Amino acid sequence: MKKFFSVLLAALMLFTVAGCGASEPAPAPAEPAQEAAPAEPAEPAPAPESEPAEEPAASGEPVTILVAAAASLEYSYKDELIPMFTEKYPWITVEGTYDSSGKLQTQIEEGLEADVFMSAATKQMNALKDESLIDADSIVDLLENKIVLIAPAGSEPAAKSFETVTDAATIAVGDPESVPVGQYSKEAFTNLGIWDAVSAKASLGTNVTEVLN
Repeated sequence: MKKFFSVLLAALMLFTVAGCGASEPAPAPAEPAQEAAPAEPAEPAPAPESEPAEEPAASGEPVTILVAAAASLEYSYKDELIPMFTEKYPWITVEGTYDSSGKLQTQIEEGLEADVFMSAATKQMNALKDESLIDADSIVDLLENKIVLIAPAGSEPAAKSFETVTDAATIAVGDPESVPVGQYSKEAFTNLGIWDAVSAKASLGTNVTEVLN
């Protein structure tokens, strides 16, 4: 029986995060101040008493936010980040939806009301920015991944390197048409001159979690 060899490719996956919603126009620049003529001193008027507006987070009012994140971040969010966040802000409930960045982009375009979008590539982030579906000023570059090859534990892999990956009977890889990791994988194998041979043996996954599974 042929061994199954899994290739999980996360080639320089640049993660970007942004807040969703239409961006506000930049304020117009202020007119330069005119120099005033000297005036007679006057008694200062008492400042009106006012109460500062209370923010929901400061008041502890229950808040729910939705994070749309690349599938490769699901366990980091569920096991580490969300528990850490809710421990510090117990009145805030964080819900997550995880999938390929391309699918999440489509869902946001179709009306998904996400508060935060964490993409595995700039392509999807820039598309939503151009459509004014995220706040452009809130985009931040956070992380990057490296390419890895993964074989079943305890087995002797057929391929020892990227150059010899086609020695494997089956190669699991992200779909280049919809998954950033697939796009990076195709680029890497194209540069090695073996993409056609890889694609002939490829089992395409719709996100990195599916590729790993």
